[in-house]
Amino acid sequence: MERNRKKRYALWTGIALLAALVAVMLWPRGGNEKDTGPEGHPSPSPSQTQEASPSGEPAEPEEPVWTIEDGSLHCLANGDDRDDDLETLEACAKKAKAEGLQLRLSEGEYRIGDIWVVDGVKVQGAGADKTVIVSTDPKRGSIDLEGSGPSLSDLSHVYARTVKRGDGENAKNSITVRGANGFRIENVHVDKASTAGILVEDASEDGVIANNLVENTGADGIHITDGSTRIRIENNKVSGTGGRCHRGRQLLEGRRGDARRDDRGQRRRLRLQGERHIRRRR
Repeated sequence: MERNRKKRYALWTGIALLAALVAVMLWPRGGNEKDTGPEGHPSPSPSQTQEASPSGEPAEPEEPVWTIEDGSLHCLANGDDRDDDLETLEACAKKAKAEGLQLRLSEGEYRIGDIWVVDGVKVQGAGADKTVIVSTDPKRGSIDLEGSGPSLSDLSHVYARTVKRGDGENAKNSITVRGANGFRIENVHVDKASTAGILVEDASEDGVIANNLVENTGADGIHITDGSTRIRIENNKVSGTGGRCHRGRQLLEGRRGDARRDDRGQRRRLRLQGERHIRRRR
């Protein structure tokens, strides 16, 4: 009896040890717990998640949208692709300002769906017949120059379509200079705007508007106002405007130029060096 009892004890002990071993082998490992989400659903792998900035916004793309060569920042917006390029142009302008570089735009068509603010940056295209900025919103398409030393040169700015002048909102201008100093607008072709072609306001000063072609605007071709002073305007061609070729409410200082009032004292016609005035067709 004693012998049989020992055999049964050994048998049950073996069974118990075997059951314990099987349980250990089937028990989920600690690392797998991290692979399950709420209610047991698998959690996405790191490659399936998108990194976000501390503010919760998507992280910036890894590929840069510019190259820096010969002291200039060359924007890599995909001209001619029919997509909106405003965000890329804004990113390039921000980088150029931070680095103290000129912003260069290569040949092509760049489409913007809202106002583009150029703050203290020099923007140069490949030529007025090669670099074309197209505003697609007829009510918000102005290129605004602000800050110290902004400039536009060697490019064209056109509207895909325009609306009636209406309230004359400045967001519908082609180019608006807002309180800038030391600005320049040179070799620019302005074609179509719902309001003014070039408006200088908010006490802007020490600017140059030269060698531009301004045509087919809903309001004045070039308008200087709001205490803006020391603006040199020369060798521009203005035609097809909805208002006067040039209009100024403040005295402008131009090389060999002057301003004069008409008999009723309601406006000033600027006659500066090399200016060509083309009467608006009625």
